[in-house]
Amino acid sequence: MAHFKSTLPAEELAGRGVSYPHRNPDGTFTGAYVSWHGAVQRCTDPGSKAWPYYGGRGITMTPRWLGPGGFGNFLADMGERPKGRSLDRKNNDGPYSPENCRWATRSQQQQNKSSWRKDRCGKGHLLAEVGVYVNRSTGGHQCRRCNLDSAKARDAKKDRQRRYRLTAGDVAWIRADYETVKQKDMVLKFGVSKLTIRKAALGEGRFENV
Repeated sequence: MAHFKSTLPAEELAGRGVSYPHRNPDGTFTGAYVSWHGAVQRCTDPGSKAWPYYGGRGITMTPRWLGPGGFGNFLADMGERPKGRSLDRKNNDGPYSPENCRWATRSQQQQNKSSWRKDRCGKGHLLAEVGVYVNRSTGGHQCRRCNLDSAKARDAKKDRQRRYRLTAGDVAWIRADYETVKQKDMVLKFGVSKLTIRKAALGEGRFENV
């Protein structure tokens, strides 16, 4: 049995589809509840760390297992979690449903994941859909979607760096008005730190075209 204690009040648990928390004698939730609760979070909560790999890519849970009585239906369909097993989807692109779920051993889950990962990149993108990028310098294969995301991130970083550079005109303005204008106002005006403002005013840093 899993030893997982909920800190949520009974009212909130009821709102999440738990009309009666299924607990062990010591007050902890059973393995079935922990597995169900984790699957619900992955499929319905964008704030979950696992959301991008589940709900974020279209993995859903059958309505029968959601809402009031959802956990009761899950327990009726799947039974209590056997020792040493975890909730697994037979088809990794399919939903959490009675037809697609099983209590799997660790080796079964690993085999299922290995089969799924052959067709996907590390972030779960289906390579047949997004395409493969061949790195000319290394000869390695990369997911085209991930490569595009990386390029966008690099461009965004360069834009931020360009935006936060002080030009010769900026530095001249700072030096002329350093004694009369508050530093916090200069920070808002130029989008740089107080330390950068002070260095510009005292001539301690290197700035563009200065």
